[in-house]
Order: sequence, then structure tokens, then C-alpha cells
Amino acid sequence: MTTKVRGVQSIEVASRLLSVFLDTTRPLRLRDLSEGSGLPSAQIHAYMVSFQALGMVELDLEKHLYRLGPAARELGLARMHQLDPLSLAFTGATNLARNSGFSVLVAVWGSFGPTVLYVPEGRVQLNMNTRAGTVYAVTGTATGMVFAAYLPEQTIRRAILAERRENKHRMRVGLSKPFNAVKPMLEDVRRQGYAMTVDNPIPGIAAMGSPIFDFTGQLRAVVTMIGATADFSDPVRQAALEQLTAVTSGLSHQLGFVSA
Repeated sequence: MTTKVRGVQSIEVASRLLSVFLDTTRPLRLRDLSEGSGLPSAQIHAYMVSFQALGMVELDLEKHLYRLGPAARELGLARMHQLDPLSLAFTGATNLARNSGFSVLVAVWGSFGPTVLYVPEGRVQLNMNTRAGTVYAVTGTATGMVFAAYLPEQTIRRAILAERRENKHRMRVGLSKPFNAVKPMLEDVRRQGYAMTVDNPIPGIAAMGSPIFDFTGQLRAVVTMIGATADFSDPVRQAALEQLTAVTSGLSHQLGFVSA
């Protein structure tokens, strides 16, 4: 029998109050805090006095509105700096491969473009040559198209020029295409939140890539699911896409990203 450890009730109540601020972007009145927490205003006022003394909350005396204070900001930033985005992404990718059965890869933007760092394999063995260190073409792969959609255009254009100079002796997966040829597709990637390729660059292989953002809105990594084209039929593809975007949006949320 597990014995429940007793906590400090006043801290739990304080947490309920602070959590109300997390559900809004505007300053709050005492009444708003009462409605959001279910606590009486008189009790809340005493907590707000202590929060102000600690710098967790600030009060606009003219408008009688409360907002989170500098101490709350510092705690949030400390939390963000303590997280390792790649470690989180690797764990998320491993779980995604295990739960979906598809192979998964995590890629970051490296010196030569989209670079694979981690590849947990799915239940089905695929005929593809992807491992840690593999570099993908920016405009010739699902992974690359996600980077092309969210990184600065100038960065992508430079990468494409470098790729096209080496096409005859290419050292990466996928054939590069001119930026203007794929530019209309990039808006679709941003709108949908993912990129997909079918039978390209490898016949018989399909892939879906989705971004991970940090608290600054910067693209930190791309997670891509890979499987046989035949296994990505419509119902399976939709379920796989939901699994993929649930992982990437969850990781982005852990890193403090707030979608517009």
C-alpha cells in the first residue's frame, strides 16, 4: 500500500492562483483570479500581497490589475535554459517510433544543411541509407522543406546554391531544386505545420516532417516519420500525422513556444 505524502496546502493554493495567469495574456482583476481559481477574493488578496513582496506578481495601482512580475519571468527563463532540446527530441522520437511502428529521425540545421542526428527505427526494415550524420537536400526532402519553410529565405537560398553546385558529385540525400520552384509550397508547409514527400527522393518511401520551436520562436529541430509508401494509406497517414504533430507540438510547448 502506497502512503500519500502530505504536502503544504498553502503552496498548492498559491499554485492554483499562479496557474490562472497562464491561461491569459492580459492583466487580471481580483474578480478574475477568484473566478479562475474558485477562491474567495479576501483569501486571494492576502496571497497577492505576499506574491508582490516576492516579485512574483505586480499590481497596477491605478487600474487595480495584477500581472506576473520579474521573479516569475526569471523562473520561466531558468526553466527554459535548464532544458536540453535535443535530449527531449530524442526521447520523443524514440517513443514515436515505438508507438507508431514507423522509423523516425531527428535533424538539425548544420554546416551543410539539414543534418540527421538520431534515427530510431520502426518495426519494418526500410531500404534507405539514413544514419546519424546524413545530410539532406533542403528542397528535395520532407525534412529539408520544413527547414526551408521556417528559416530565413537568405539562408535557404545560399544553401540551395551550394547544393546545386555539387549536384553532379552530391554528398546528400535528395536532388536540390531552385528556391523559386518550391517557394509556393513553403506557405503550405507553414499553414499545415508539416511537409510530406512520397516516392521522393527514394522510390517506395514516404516521409512526413514537422518542426520543433523554442521559447524564442526559433526552429530547433525537425522530427520526420518515414515508412513504405504503401503503408501510408489515407487513414493510416492521418493517424501517423496526428501522432507526429502531437509529439512536435508537445516538445515545442515544453520548450516554451507559444503559437500565434
